Amino acid sequence: AQSFEAAKSLLAKKVLADARSACSKSISSYNEASAEQAADFGGPPSQLLIQIDAAIADENSAAAAAAKDDVRQKAEASVVDLIGKGYAALKKGNPDEARDFAQKAIAIIATELTPPGATSQIDKLTSRAEAVARLYKSGADSFDNAKKAFVKKALNQAISHCEESLADYDAAILEGPAADLGQPSRKLLKRVREEIEDEERKSTAEAAALKRVEEEADKRALAEAAENKAQQDAIAAVHKSFEFDFVADGMLVIPGSKQLGLRRQDRTLPLDFRPAFMQPQVPKEGYAYIEVEIEEAGLACMIGLTTTREIDKHTKACAESWTVSMLDGSLWHKDTEITSSEIISSSSSSTSVVTTKDYKGYSLRETMGGVLRLLNVFQNSKNAKLGFSRGGGRSGDRVGLLVHRSTGTMQVFINGIKHPHKISNIPKQGPLFFMSELLSDEQQIRIVPNANPPSLK
Repeated sequence: AQSFEAAKSLLAKKVLADARSACSKSISSYNEASAEQAADFGGPPSQLLIQIDAAIADENSAAAAAAKDDVRQKAEASVVDLIGKGYAALKKGNPDEARDFAQKAIAIIATELTPPGATSQIDKLTSRAEAVARLYKSGADSFDNAKKAFVKKALNQAISHCEESLADYDAAILEGPAADLGQPSRKLLKRVREEIEDEERKSTAEAAALKRVEEEADKRALAEAAENKAQQDAIAAVHKSFEFDFVADGMLVIPGSKQLGLRRQDRTLPLDFRPAFMQPQVPKEGYAYIEVEIEEAGLACMIGLTTTREIDKHTKACAESWTVSMLDGSLWHKDTEITSSEIISSSSSSTSVVTTKDYKGYSLRETMGGVLRLLNVFQNSKNAKLGFSRGGGRSGDRVGLLVHRSTGTMQVFINGIKHPHKISNIPKQGPLFFMSELLSDEQQIRIVPNANPPSLK
């Protein structure tokens, strides 16, 4: 009876194992008493034992269910933790790691949750991780292209690639949300824009410098043009003052407007040159210019410079002179040829440096001169240049002489065309006079009035 009472008390307290032990002890004691022919009081303890066993069974079932719920809860907690870690990986810029966490979560659901739980959140994580990975790759590719373009100085292309890269990275941020990996692209974009600004500043500075150079060049050109014009005006003024004032026997000065013409009329054989001199002297510095026109060509005619107004007793020509043949363009010093018409012809497109006026046929005098030239008569004298070919000087042709005292040079112009050679041993100091030498009778030349000096460039 004591054990039975203890069992009931323990059952009430849910101490089921001890209650079952006390109840079993009570039943055992009543069985022993029955064996001694005593009354059987074991019925109530037996019924209590049944209640205790039922309670124990219920408790075991509840514990099993609780254990099962605990396992599921732990599994679900692990899945939630893995999904959280996946999004954390995206925020750190690791989409591949995020996909790994998603796969681990799927494995837990498949093996530890019965029935399997919903995978929508995991699918969403996986989808976002894949999208972020694609955007990251696209952004990285555009960034690489931007760097290559920058190295090649294709700055506009570099800007375009940087902007594409940043667009991909910004989209990844929104898709994840994911980490911002666009900082290198932003730095490069800033550097490219600074480079462009520098180039624009340099270009502006260079353009300004070029403009200044051009303006200075224009100023210099205007100054040079003005100086050249002033020199030409001075040369033209001096040119107007030249006239024939001293001639050899057989020469005649013919007045013509403001200038003077010269004619040889002694009717001698064409075997010697007769000189004529001009006044005033060639200026002692700067430039001087004289231009002479052939009115009657004759056989040969020289025009040039002399340091003296004396006539050689033997040759009856100038004692000292630098001349050009008005018939074939050859250059002479005294009786020595400096540059022959053959040399001139080889460097010119025509047969002679002289540009002839319209051809109207040759006179008898001109024909004879051509024959003498062909026969190379008087080879070692200026007389060897008698006559001329079809390319030689004719009536109407003009010869100009530009003398520069500072350099000691005389440049020849024939009908406005610059002679390919020039005399370069003219005295830089001392008196100089323009002069002419005629060879045949009825030969006539004149100083061209108001002649335009050539450009000094």
